[in-house]
Amino acid sequence: MERFVKGDVVVVPFPLKEDDFITGNLNKSSNIRPNKIFTADESIVLYKVGSINEKKIQEVIDVIINILRN
Repeated sequence: MERFVKGDVVVVPFPLKEDDFITGNLNKSSNIRPNKIFTADESIVLYKVGSINEKKIQEVIDVIINILRN
């Protein structure tokens, strides 16, 4: 299996949502949920569907930092 990097969007066996892809897409309108982040072991990843752009990555990081500060 390929290595995953920041910004990759993968499919795991439960609902995961996203938008603003630089590669790939999802079949439905989706949202990132920074308040629901977790570390997923590679063994549960079914496949990669794409990658989000740097602007969206930074937006998510900023929201996560804000959540952690409050």
